[in-house]
Amino acid sequence: MKEWLAALAQMSAYGRYFSSDEIRSLMANWPTVADQWPPLFADVAALMARGVPAGALEVQPLASRWMNLMGQWMDGSLDLITRWGEMYRREPGVRRADGPPAELIDYIGEAIGLRMAALLRHLDDDDLARLGKPPGRNGAGSRASLPRSRPVACRRATRRRGRSRSTGSGCSTHSPVMTPPWPSG
Repeated sequence: MKEWLAALAQMSAYGRYFSSDEIRSLMANWPTVADQWPPLFADVAALMARGVPAGALEVQPLASRWMNLMGQWMDGSLDLITRWGEMYRREPGVRRADGPPAELIDYIGEAIGLRMAALLRHLDDDDLARLGKPPGRNGAGSRASLPRSRPVACRRATRRRGRSRSTGSGCSTHSPVMTPPWPSG
């Protein structure tokens, strides 16, 4: 009875943050990433145990892996990712026993925040959304299949910095900052 009530409370919380179609999609996508989370949790916990600050460069590959898995799971939707994060923080009842503890979420969240701040210096929300779903473990959704938004993003970033859009603005479509926040497949 206790497990049934917990499941009911969990589904009720999901319903406050997601439509029934979104919940179905999240549940359908979960098996594609489920086995990749425990090793990532362990890797992040190991850095925490060693006292590595969340802002250290050493944490960024794990932040990238985390972002990649969230993107795969959430079909690349920044809106879904944001709502999931809000739900996870606000609704302790949705956290699974095998899920990450709040301290780990805060730690990797700080590292991801630094990564996102760097990206948002050059891209806006629309640019990030056009990057689409990150590549999966099998290489599906490779960079070659991503929308070609880098030149537009580059022009926008250049305009924001007050430079001309003309040639010689110093903006390169091959800049490492302009590449997606996930590794290629």
